[in-house]
Amino acid sequence: MRGYTTRMPAPPRAPALARFALLGLALASCGGSGEGPSLARLERLAFQPEGGCVLFAGTPARIDCSGTRPLLLDRYEVTRSEWSRWTASDDVEARGAAALAFWHDLTPSHPATGMTLGEAEAFAADEGMRLPTAAEWIRAAVGSRAQGWPWGPYPALSAANTLDLGLDRLAPVGTFETGTTALGVFDLLGNAAEWTTERLPVDGELERGDERVWALGGSFRRYKRETYEAGPDGRPRFNAELVDPDQRGDDLGFRLVADAETWLREQAPRWTDGAAVRTRLVAVGRAWGRSAVPLLRRLSQEPGAAPGLAALLEGALAAGEGR
Repeated sequence: MRGYTTRMPAPPRAPALARFALLGLALASCGGSGEGPSLARLERLAFQPEGGCVLFAGTPARIDCSGTRPLLLDRYEVTRSEWSRWTASDDVEARGAAALAFWHDLTPSHPATGMTLGEAEAFAADEGMRLPTAAEWIRAAVGSRAQGWPWGPYPALSAANTLDLGLDRLAPVGTFETGTTALGVFDLLGNAAEWTTERLPVDGELERGDERVWALGGSFRRYKRETYEAGPDGRPRFNAELVDPDQRGDDLGFRLVADAETWLREQAPRWTDGAAVRTRLVAVGRAWGRSAVPLLRRLSQEPGAAPGLAALLEGALAAGEGR
């Protein structure tokens, strides 16, 4: 199977036994804390503050990927565990069961692949999130310094699951720690390519009626490339493939993003009060760092603010202490 650059017909439904086995793995991974999926999702999210991100600065090819609002970005690609649990939760045929036939094993921590853009968007909406735009994804990968690689300005060995590594298969999310961004986001190069929306109008192919989108970051089937670079003709080039929204591939997955302020307002009331939950929230705030302080302070001081927001703020304020 060549991967996501070849359009494939929808595969047959996965056998019932495989679906139930995957569901069991998914439920086992949910834990028994009783705090619900909202808190577990929070612990997966990196905080990305608003700020500038300009590519090809000082040239005619200048591209502005800056963000005016803070985002919460999934540190990991959505996993098979999450996808199979979602698929089995309701109308199976309509909720992405076709993706299961692209998986060659039942490893729950591998990236979920094989879904169409619409199926990925439906999953994201049920999580109260969405898919990143191409500009948001690129900003997460290059940072405010607009560096070429997710981990820094220079290439590195064994930092990503790409074809030159020779693994020739997906790896569990979070495997390549040396390839993380400064915010702690994994696999923005390699492993599974990722669906995005609203591609940048820089490839000369944005014709009227062209609904294709970018799959960004490459995969284990592609050699590693910088997130962006200038081509021989001086035009911008990105580590992206134009993909039809109905395409499926065993190396094409996605991750989630949300507006930080909106998501926190909606989810914070769901976090129960108590010492154990508060400890987890403080740890999340500490991981987000002091860049999250302005937003968390404002939200926690609003009338009727959920107590969990103050715990997040406490952690963010404590970031960097004792080092």
